[in-house]
Amino acid sequence: IIGAVAESNNINFVKYMNKCYSDEIYINNISSLNNEHYLEWKRVKDPDFIRIITVSLDDIFHGKVCNVIVQRKIRDINKQIPEIEEARYQVIIEPGCIDGKTFRFIETDHKDPINIPADLVVEIQTQPHRLYERSRFDLIYIAKIS
Repeated sequence: IIGAVAESNNINFVKYMNKCYSDEIYINNISSLNNEHYLEWKRVKDPDFIRIITVSLDDIFHGKVCNVIVQRKIRDINKQIPEIEEARYQVIIEPGCIDGKTFRFIETDHKDPINIPADLVVEIQTQPHRLYERSRFDLIYIAKIS
């Protein structure tokens, strides 16, 4: 029935979608009205793409601008091979930024005609320091007394 609906509506990407995304296609409604068929596709959002940036305590103290470079695939309806695009995003780490802070860039991951692109989530983690430990907003110095 999908083949008949695709032919009647001149939908040329049903085979393509079934071949490439057979686990991710959801058909909401197939119906006929006055001998005209139509498909209603439900676009599903991809899960978040998480990137972790480790920064030193010095960078958190002074603030820093980090560039996040992401390669994403852009797939057109009629193309079998996706184009690869490089995207750059700036993450501005303000002085005193807490460990675990996240930055979200909306719909920036792989693009295809079926799914809604995933969000890029950038998480800040602090590198261990040789003299200090961080506890939320506090710096703790452990001194050896002899």
